[in-house]
Amino acid sequence: RQVRERLHRMTPLVEEISIDEAFLDVTALGEPGAALAARLQRGIRDELALSCSLGVAANKLVAKIATDVGKSLVRSGAMPNAICVVPPGEEAAFLAPLPAGALWGVGPKTAEKLAAMGIRTIGAIAAWPAADLERRFGQHGEDLSRRARGIDERPIVTERAAKSISQETTFERDVSDREIL
Repeated sequence: RQVRERLHRMTPLVEEISIDEAFLDVTALGEPGAALAARLQRGIRDELALSCSLGVAANKLVAKIATDVGKSLVRSGAMPNAICVVPPGEEAAFLAPLPAGALWGVGPKTAEKLAAMGIRTIGAIAAWPAADLERRFGQHGEDLSRRARGIDERPIVTERAAKSISQETTFERDVSDREIL
């Protein structure tokens, strides 16, 4: 909650995608994204004693992958506390050397099919004829081609309808009795 408060203080354009992940649109703030990310990260570390990794990019797809790349560069066992910046116009070059599986939409089955075609990197997906990817994978192939070139035009969505409501009860002691549970 305290981290989310800090995000919303920076900009009202916050899309929360999980308890510990969010996208921020800071375009209107007129300050370089890297400086904003450093300030946000420093505040979270100094005020809340939490580490966080941030990806800075012109769109959600590349920002998320940049965050993952930044985290992967942190030495094993250390708390991730990275900032990875992808300058506008450099999206495709940033993505190109990464493994195909780093791209949204490339799960194990798709990665296996791409590998059978000799495609192992995001750059190889981007270089493959889009029409052939679409023929082989349908709409998903067209999406892969676009994403591999760093294109993601989805806007920040600040509100979502609740998909589910849950309730939990914490017992003082562990309970294994099925009737009580």
